Amino acid sequence: MSVAEVVGQITGHEPSERQIIDVAKKTPSTDHPGSVYIKPADPRDPNSGYGTDPVDEIVLLAHYRVHATYTDLDNTAQGGPTGMPVLEQHLANKHAVIVGVNAETVWKKPGQTEHADHAVVVTGVDTGAGVVHLNDSGTPHGRDEKVDITLFEQAWATSGDQMVVTDETVK
Repeated sequence: MSVAEVVGQITGHEPSERQIIDVAKKTPSTDHPGSVYIKPADPRDPNSGYGTDPVDEIVLLAHYRVHATYTDLDNTAQGGPTGMPVLEQHLANKHAVIVGVNAETVWKKPGQTEHADHAVVVTGVDTGAGVVHLNDSGTPHGRDEKVDITLFEQAWATSGDQMVVTDETVK
């Protein structure tokens, strides 16, 4: 859903959840065999495994003619630098940004907190208020979810500061 959100920000036409899933199921992955859409890992848990690997977010965005780059702490040579100052610069330049986070950390819920397991769209950083603004499809009140900067950095670090940044700017 973070990809759908970014497509909407860039093109003005956000695909529905059903539309983005249908496209994802038909789009070949560049990261693993099969489509970019990852099916449930546990058939009894419908939320397990759904989604798209971060590197395939670029593939899915490209289907909608939105160009983006991927970077994390291990891939700065290919995708450029990462970290809070870089994230803030991308936002200041009106680029859409998807980051990988640990959802349990962001939502302050029990569970595994060591690995990234969720993607969110970062829409702003307010250093004065000490918050990061997110659009988070994983919670009913996720539109403009405000997360403490320190908590966000902790959740983001679980992905190695992974981010997908569009070349185009938000309308």
